[in-house]
Amino acid sequence: MIEEAKNLKPDIDNHPEVAYSDLPEVCHDLPEVVPSDDSGLEVAHPRVAIITIAGVMGGAIGGTRKGHLRHGTNHSSPGLSDGVENNSAIQKGYVYPTAVSWGPGRLDVVGVYDQGLLWHKALVNETWLGWDIISRNIHPQSNVAVISRNPNTLDMLAVGADNAAYWDWVRGNTTTFSVEKQFGIHNSSIESVSLTADRMDSFSLNQAGKLQQRRWSETSNWDADWHVVGNDDGSAEFLFTPTAIQVSVESGGIFLVEAMKLEVYQSTWSTNGSFSVMFRNIGGSCTSRPSILSWAGETIIFCRGKDTKLWSVMSSGADWKPWEQVASSPTMRAEPHAVVFTDDQGAEHLFVFVQTENSYALGRYVLHQSTSSIGSPEWRDMAGTFTGPPRAVVMNLPSPRVYVLGYNGFRNLVVRHIDIINGTFYPSVWQDLGNAVT
Repeated sequence: MIEEAKNLKPDIDNHPEVAYSDLPEVCHDLPEVVPSDDSGLEVAHPRVAIITIAGVMGGAIGGTRKGHLRHGTNHSSPGLSDGVENNSAIQKGYVYPTAVSWGPGRLDVVGVYDQGLLWHKALVNETWLGWDIISRNIHPQSNVAVISRNPNTLDMLAVGADNAAYWDWVRGNTTTFSVEKQFGIHNSSIESVSLTADRMDSFSLNQAGKLQQRRWSETSNWDADWHVVGNDDGSAEFLFTPTAIQVSVESGGIFLVEAMKLEVYQSTWSTNGSFSVMFRNIGGSCTSRPSILSWAGETIIFCRGKDTKLWSVMSSGADWKPWEQVASSPTMRAEPHAVVFTDDQGAEHLFVFVQTENSYALGRYVLHQSTSSIGSPEWRDMAGTFTGPPRAVVMNLPSPRVYVLGYNGFRNLVVRHIDIINGTFYPSVWQDLGNAVT
């Protein structure tokens, strides 16, 4: 369980340069927590940068490829013996706000404070509404999965203080939330995705580090209980919260980081609940939870590599291209987050947000539909002071806009939006929205 895992944590917080070989053999014993100072609150003084990809790189993300070809696979990846000088510790999970837009001009943000408060705040037509306290019994290390299956509909799942799952929802344009315990024992936060408007799939890791799932539908409500995917009784155990995406109207993908070799595993399921791909190893060496998106029939994965740089891999039909280190990647402190944004001219941009050791960075890529490739990155300074990784969401006003969210040093919610008009980049200033406690 999350709380019990704290007792298994090796003393690495005060030794950030610990070699990878010095980590405990069972890497999943590292909890998903935020390193903190003596007051219990992590303090960082980050700045922000942006990356723009200018040229087409033949389908590969710019940068020097590291790693070696793994026997029996069709990919290369940053391996465990690549001679990387900075073999830093496994990246632990961080707590951050999450957001979703259920329609033009509407943005809903949720998160958990140290006191176990699950909060909600909405943006309506560029005006922020007040704070809502949804629950007071959430685990302070839990992030919140939030999805909108229909306009005026929110579904949220979080891990409670008792390590069970809690489902919170709102129906209609109201701030009245309902809370229902969904049981199970969870060793990670919960990830949810909706393939169709009448169903929802949720995933997490159980006490044994196995992927577990529970499904909901309008007609049959929830499955009887959480179940291990594929009756997995193999030796593989996983780190970090699973990452799920909608691949098409009929299928979804779930991605996990294996605990020992840090390789990424892929599974694919359909709306009828059956899995067409089960735990396919696509390589990599991820020291954070990956961020994954689907675009133009391709799947793109970003993660923090063993060298603390940003790495990526793209699918090519049923196969995967080689893993690549993103050019000019800064040293990353936490997991990345990627979104696709379409500007007013119809051009698509892929934004990757990362937290660096002493700054935030925003990576912007230009996606070319004709070649399904990504151009060269350009990192831009975005300023700010934060205590965890940024999250992003695209909202239509009705023109599209990217909102970037995070916590500052006071654990206040801070937000900034980005517009691209006539090919020009227009970021707003950071706005401090305070918090639900004070």
